[in-house]
Amino acid sequence: MERKWKKGRLGFFVILCSMVLSFCFGFSSLAAREKEDNGSFERANQITVGTTVTGSISSRGDEDFFKFTIKKKGKIRFQIKNYDLGFLEVSMCLYDQNKRNIFEGGTADSIIEKSISVSPGVYYLRVIQWGLNDQGSFPYSFKINFSEGKGNCQEQENFASFQSAKKISIESGVYGTISRQGSCAYYKFTLPQDGVVYFTGARTVSGDDYGYWQTSLYNAKKQKIDSFYYNSHYGRRRVGLSAGTYYIKIMRTSKWSKNRYYFKLDYKRSDKWEKELNDTPDKSTRIRLNSYVYGSENSLNDIDYYNFTMAKNGKIKFDFHGEDECYAVLYDSSHKQVNAKTLHYTEGLADSLSNRAPISLKKGKYYLKICHNYLAWGEHDRGDYYFRVRTVAEPASIKLNKTSVTLTLPNTKTAQLKATVTGASKKVTWKSSNSRVASVSSTGKVTAKSAGKAVISATANGKTAKCTVTVKNTAALSGKRAQHQKYVAYIKSFERRYKNAMVQGELKASKVKIYFAFVDIDGDGTDECIVRGQYDTSSSKVMTSSSMNPYTGKTEIYTIKSGKVKTVVKQMLSPYAHVENILVYKSRKTIEYWFSYDHTFYTYQNGVLSKRPSGSCSSPYLYGDPWYVNNRAVSRSSYEKYLNKMRNGGSGYLMYQYTTKNINRFL
Repeated sequence: MERKWKKGRLGFFVILCSMVLSFCFGFSSLAAREKEDNGSFERANQITVGTTVTGSISSRGDEDFFKFTIKKKGKIRFQIKNYDLGFLEVSMCLYDQNKRNIFEGGTADSIIEKSISVSPGVYYLRVIQWGLNDQGSFPYSFKINFSEGKGNCQEQENFASFQSAKKISIESGVYGTISRQGSCAYYKFTLPQDGVVYFTGARTVSGDDYGYWQTSLYNAKKQKIDSFYYNSHYGRRRVGLSAGTYYIKIMRTSKWSKNRYYFKLDYKRSDKWEKELNDTPDKSTRIRLNSYVYGSENSLNDIDYYNFTMAKNGKIKFDFHGEDECYAVLYDSSHKQVNAKTLHYTEGLADSLSNRAPISLKKGKYYLKICHNYLAWGEHDRGDYYFRVRTVAEPASIKLNKTSVTLTLPNTKTAQLKATVTGASKKVTWKSSNSRVASVSSTGKVTAKSAGKAVISATANGKTAKCTVTVKNTAALSGKRAQHQKYVAYIKSFERRYKNAMVQGELKASKVKIYFAFVDIDGDGTDECIVRGQYDTSSSKVMTSSSMNPYTGKTEIYTIKSGKVKTVVKQMLSPYAHVENILVYKSRKTIEYWFSYDHTFYTYQNGVLSKRPSGSCSSPYLYGDPWYVNNRAVSRSSYEKYLNKMRNGGSGYLMYQYTTKNINRFL
């Protein structure tokens, strides 16, 4: 009873949670659902203003992009619902059609109370997690409302102010003042080559608190790269930049002052730093495999993209080191996530990524996205890191396409061996253990020289693979061995045809066994070949002809006449028929053919099988009368007496299961 009550409570809880989430998400005919994989500007989901959109952050490092169009000048407001699962909140960033960040904020900022002025055009919305998601999947929903008019929160920059920026040089200190409250000071500098710029943020020269000056960095397109406050602990910022023109904006925040400020730029040439803004795949920083790259997460919403190319199929490892917890996600050229789990680095476990299993990649271009754990930053508001994408050499190995080869002289006297090599070097060294039997060329071609055995060795990167070569001289074979050699192809053909017949009869080919025997039936010195197909589960590899199950069995007999193989008896019937058994009577040079209780004796001599009508006899099918001898009805006792007389002098023979070992004993 208690167990049922627990199950009932659990079911009720699941239903209740589903109802609550459904209500919170506000599903309706106007609701839209996020469509993965939408982790970039290029793959952003198209949404409509006024429509409720639901989605989820499915894993660490996941982010969702949406795209919408504003047709008139006005203002937009966000309505966002955030469901707290493990101290996690949603952060949303708004970008214009040039992918310039014009607004960012989270649920903690109460963004639903703000309105943002917008002009006609295309806009992008980026949803990210702000905190640590330990629940696996984090749901959210939002709605964008639009109304004509002017918003009360203008987040976009006045780009016209950049035109009056004062030109400054790097490697020098800058002093300045802001003459009136609400104003900003603009500066411009040029970077001659790719490198790293070190910013000593704007601070008050004297007589004021250092914490109220804000320094922002922009590129030539007026896209914001970084923004930070000067303080005594983190007042020096490090940013990787490409050669070009950049802008700096200095402004006061919550406290107004006319006091002088001071900031400085230092520069170091480097091709091993990220190049901002590299927050989208199309602006990603190109990196070289096996070389360390340095970068910084300069704000809570900063993302760094890198790209590299695999010249061929191979494996890589990701070695990452950083000051705070960061995540790294790998994508292919179509921005689909490659690795099933997000690569991540946890503070204090610097080698955690190095110890992970290598990732197999195909030839092509790949993107690496690095972002931080927003909760782990605390008051740092930055995070420096360095990493490398390291190729992993596969363990050296070599494998041959064949492990054994049989060559015959004078006909089949060559064979081509091919080596598959993994390792640093693809050069293969070939060697024969007995070049008088078989030689091998530098390309793996084996040539038979004389009868015998030789081992061919292929060596590369310290690893060796071997192939055993058996050379037979059929011209030198004489007597029985030469005869048996000619029958091998016929035995193989029988095996193939019989197994095919069994499968067509809905039987399993794995239970098919092929037996063979070499018997000189007429005593003329030529061994006939008797091949038998059996469908059974016996484990014996040798049996007598008389012990075989006559059902689902097929028999063929071959002889050699004028140097060629000739088929004497061929009985390939349907797999479910009552089929023949054949017994050989060497002393009488006769063969007994038995099919469905009918017995017929044949005379075999000089490769010719002739029926003896006078020796025929037959029995009724299963039970009953009459019994026949020479087409005359007789009693059962007379029938059996005649049959035993005809069988007098008959001898059985051993049949061997067709295996490489058994057939070689005759060859």
